[in-house]
Amino acid sequence: MADWVEAVNPNAEGTMNEPLELTCKVSGVEVTAENIMWISTEPDTDTATMKKVYSVSDDGLTLTIKKFNAKRIGGYKCVVEKDGKTSEGVFEVTLPIVHEDLIEPVEETVNFVEGEDLVLQVNKLEGTITDLTWNVTEKPLLTERTASRLLTRRASAS
Repeated sequence: MADWVEAVNPNAEGTMNEPLELTCKVSGVEVTAENIMWISTEPDTDTATMKKVYSVSDDGLTLTIKKFNAKRIGGYKCVVEKDGKTSEGVFEVTLPIVHEDLIEPVEETVNFVEGEDLVLQVNKLEGTITDLTWNVTEKPLLTERTASRLLTRRASAS
């Protein structure tokens, strides 16, 4: 494989609901948009909605994800073919890790009766929550849980 294509921003971080541009740079050969193909390396890419989700610059060197979201995380390639040779730029697109409060408790303090079910609940403030773990005294709980509600059956104080 030839090496005349470079990913300008190979480790791009997207911002939720904002456009994200991925750009390839070609050195040493003249190419047109017809020589350039963009590929998502994620297996579940829906080709039927490609024009709604992505756009490509007139020169073919920039792919724009029109409205970035968690579904667009993953690998992308800018593949350039010229005179029977192929070169590619590889991109890994992520969401930045944000360490801020995305949730708040419905109640700060909950009283419970030992032996009865206990329900704890949080409200989502903003952003995308990809992982939510409930802890009691720094130990993760293994219990029935959903994204914003925790049900502990027959709660005890031990």
